[in-house]
Amino acid sequence: VLSLDATSGCARFPCLVQGIFVLDLPFALVHSGYVGLLLLVVSAWVCNYTGRVLVSCLYEDGHWVRHSYQDIAEACCRDLCPRCPALGGAMVNVAQLIELSMTCTLYLVVSTSLLFDSLSGLAVPRLGCSLLALMFLMPCLLLTDLRPVSTLSLLYNLITHLDLPPVTRGQYAGQAPVQHYAGWTHGAACVLKTLFALLVSCVLTWGRDTSEVITDSLTPLLRPLVNTCLLAKALLSFPLPFYSAAEILQAWILRDVASISKPDCTLPRPALLLRATLLVSCLLLALLLPRFSLLMGLTGSVTGAAMTLVLPCVFHLRLQWDRLSARDRLTDGCILGLGVLCSASGVFCSVKRLLQGL
Repeated sequence: VLSLDATSGCARFPCLVQGIFVLDLPFALVHSGYVGLLLLVVSAWVCNYTGRVLVSCLYEDGHWVRHSYQDIAEACCRDLCPRCPALGGAMVNVAQLIELSMTCTLYLVVSTSLLFDSLSGLAVPRLGCSLLALMFLMPCLLLTDLRPVSTLSLLYNLITHLDLPPVTRGQYAGQAPVQHYAGWTHGAACVLKTLFALLVSCVLTWGRDTSEVITDSLTPLLRPLVNTCLLAKALLSFPLPFYSAAEILQAWILRDVASISKPDCTLPRPALLLRATLLVSCLLLALLLPRFSLLMGLTGSVTGAAMTLVLPCVFHLRLQWDRLSARDRLTDGCILGLGVLCSASGVFCSVKRLLQGL
């Protein structure tokens, strides 16, 4: 029987697999056909596997010895670069920050677009919609605990491995229950997303006229209601990636300040200033960067594929080679090659589209 803390920790996994970008699935399914459905199932299995091996890298002989993605990277790179033992952790932190900050920025872009569309009758400028979305997100600066963050972010977007180590901390859950819950959650997400894509594509039958964002295909009567629900979903999805990025920055830059625990759980001023800078930076990126969706695809092809597919397999092979069977080594090697292929093809397509748009 799982303890209450273990159940609380494992219950956070639904935060990691649901998402607003499911709206693109019908469009992708129309243009990819049955291959798209197959890839959706395969990606769920692969992400579940790499998440499980990443969790296993936190443990040695059944004991929880590492706390974060950074700790895993430093343990792997310590022998490779003795003069700079923290180099691996620094590189992983940079990749995490890029991925999380771009995700936060994309949520701001989505929220701004939905607000702009919902308030089109009031002629509110896009900048005003961005500032209004930012106002709703200001309370994120004061979040100090993962539990309310996971409650707010029940509709979080990506199958992300960046939040697995914090969720898996020893006081919340052991290795086995976490992997059990992760498997069930990835499976449920795969089934629900597949059913959604099939329902929209086969029942609503817009065919080749299906828009890239499915709400653009809705009737004028239904579209405002759906946009309002999606706006709430986007705003509630923002806290988890923002909190994760802020925690990484605090632990990395403000090490002494990050260890200070005040009785009333308030943040020290340097930490609050750092979070405010991060939030404003996300807003500026959302306002200033042209062709942001393609830029997100470019960075995601590098950092997303690396953090989700490549690095978990590399770390697993490096830390547990002697304990792995030939089948496990082969699986890690195949997923590693798949991650490199996905990253290279994503970079090529994104750069090509960006150059065409200039």
